Amino acid sequence: LVELTVRAPEGFAGGEQWVELSSGGARGRVLVEFGAVSQGGGSSGDEAAYYDEASLPVPAELDDWSGWQLAGFAGDVYALPRYDGTSIVYTCILRYSPDEKQWTEISVPQNLLDQEGIVQILDITGATLDGKLVLCLTGATSAGTAAITYMAIDEEGAWSVLTVSQPEADVTTLFGTLVSDGESLYAFGGIDVWEGVESAAIFTVDPTSGTPTEVGSLSSARISPNVAYRDGAFLVAGGISATLQLAAVQGVEILTPGEDGKLQGYLDIMGIP
Repeated sequence: LVELTVRAPEGFAGGEQWVELSSGGARGRVLVEFGAVSQGGGSSGDEAAYYDEASLPVPAELDDWSGWQLAGFAGDVYALPRYDGTSIVYTCILRYSPDEKQWTEISVPQNLLDQEGIVQILDITGATLDGKLVLCLTGATSAGTAAITYMAIDEEGAWSVLTVSQPEADVTTLFGTLVSDGESLYAFGGIDVWEGVESAAIFTVDPTSGTPTEVGSLSSARISPNVAYRDGAFLVAGGISATLQLAAVQGVEILTPGEDGKLQGYLDIMGIP
């Protein structure tokens, strides 16, 4: 029996944690949960508090959602409803306050939906940029056509519409996943609107015009994939495939910007090395 004592990295603020060991060419990894540890010497005497220690409750609303994306903003956690091939219509997002220890339902302002001509919301994905939580809403108009608009929530909770002009280039995918590297917004994967199947395209997006610019391609096409950004790299996993009868897409992709600014990467079938 070997007992290890490990410490979370300085500045750690929540997320997946694991301990990895290697010996003689063999390697193993186990997910862990760090307990609260007194920092010692502090004036308040408080213990460290991490998101994974908070026993984050699962909101009942998720039982009615086909999928969701979690995004952190202004100290809170937001749950955003995602499309997974069903026709579920959404009316709200959820926000969890670590201070209040509860989820709150936040309705998308009806006046903004009316302004954008959206009568049904089928998907919401989001990422933080320039001090706001930027949301990409995909829905349907009264004419039954698809509509995409970008909205934002500021630190005071106020909503605004960001898309103020028609895209300069045609939108070619729906239901991609929005993520930020702190400087730009990216949309990964989705459904190709012309072919009706999953897309491997990666775009940067200007939320004020909605104009997409292709900057790379995934190894595996995915609808509503899970995407995270860390240490200059994008990690992409999950998502579904229309050509595989909405089955989950396997493997993890790791992409980084090349010298030309295009995202380049590889598919890791077994997991993140």
